[in-house]
Amino acid sequence: MVAPLFTGRVLPGGLLILDRPKDYARYVRSHAGQFVELDLRKRKQQRSPKANAFYWSAVVPAIAEAAGYTNDEAHEALKHHLLKELGDGPLVKVRSTASLTVEEFSAYTEQCQVLGAQLFGIAWE
Repeated sequence: MVAPLFTGRVLPGGLLILDRPKDYARYVRSHAGQFVELDLRKRKQQRSPKANAFYWSAVVPAIAEAAGYTNDEAHEALKHHLLKELGDGPLVKVRSTASLTVEEFSAYTEQCQVLGAQLFGIAWE
C-alpha cells in the first residue's frame, strides 16, 4: 500500500501545521505499536494552473489531431518519447508529468512543441 502524502507548513518556531490534521492523526493511529519513519522535505512547487491548461488545451490537442490520437494517447506518447528514464532493468520507466518541477514542466512543454513542429509541421503561435 502506498502511504499518503501529508503536506503543511513549518512556522518560524518549528511548529508543524498540517493541511489535513485529522487524516494525519487517523493514519498515525493506524500504525499504533509499530516502528515508523517520517520523511520531511521542502514541498515541490507545482506547475501553475495556467501552464497545465496550456499543455492540455493547446499542446496536447494539436499533437493528438496531427497524429490521429486521442488527447490521452498523445499525452502518453509524448511522455514515453520525452520522459523516459534510463535504468538497469529490462523495462523502461517513464516519469509522470505530475512529478516534474515548474522548470522541468516548462522545458517538457517546449520539447513537446518542438517535437510537434518537427514531426507534424505544427506552427505554434
